[in-house]
Amino acid sequence: MTRKELIKSIKGDYPFISNQDLICKVIIAEILSMKLKCGDHISQNKLSVEFNLSRGPVKQALTRLEDYGYLAHDEAGAFYVNKPDIHFSANVISFKRQLDLLAANQALFDISKDNLERLQECYASMAKAFHEKTFVEFCHWDLKFHQIIVDASQNIFLKETYIRYQDLFLFMSLCCEQDERLFGRLLYQHRKIFTSLKNRQNEALQEAINAHYSSLILF
Repeated sequence: MTRKELIKSIKGDYPFISNQDLICKVIIAEILSMKLKCGDHISQNKLSVEFNLSRGPVKQALTRLEDYGYLAHDEAGAFYVNKPDIHFSANVISFKRQLDLLAANQALFDISKDNLERLQECYASMAKAFHEKTFVEFCHWDLKFHQIIVDASQNIFLKETYIRYQDLFLFMSLCCEQDERLFGRLLYQHRKIFTSLKNRQNEALQEAINAHYSSLILF
């Protein structure tokens, strides 16, 4: 999808969106699809032309994305896609771990057959992405896997929190080094999470989730 098509799609979904919010959504979507990668610079002049705005509102939107952790700027003030440092990454991963532990605890004894089937399909898609070495696709299915568990928890607070931060969670996954050892380990741990949920094994479930996030922090 081109940027022009992306803008049209977002406007269709959000007809009353502000220009700054539109810029933010476009840039985030391009980062999450890896059209923009860590270190890529963002042209304020190009955005000004494409959105028919002055540089002021464009810079404000990019500054907001910097506050969210998606962008950074160099000494000359030019914005580029951020590579989160270890402290920021550890904080986000730790936060997501706590959400997933809470969701899994609440989903453990009430998870439906339908949700288990969805998890199994998700895992199969992750395995396919791993074997085909399409790691961006792997990260998307990884997030979907955990979202299914959150949905199964039937906890409105967890659902709303996950929705609010889902783009940031995906961004952190995409920033991981695309190393087969890490993704192989994550695939194995997701299988353990699924099996523990299916068999209602609380201790094994906690261990599998903690191992999953320890791999991300320590790698």
